[in-house]
Amino acid sequence: MTTDRIQTSHAGSSPRTDELIAANAARTFAGDGLTLQRTAQFE
Repeated sequence: MTTDRIQTSHAGSSPRTDELIAANAARTFAGDGLTLQRTAQFE
């Protein structure tokens, strides 16, 4: 058994629901294209 790294039971990411995909698509970014802008809905 190795202790020099974190062991996981799977590789990859969790499934994304339609609601999560829609929420990600609705996000607004600042002028730098990286920073998320705050909105009243997500404060």
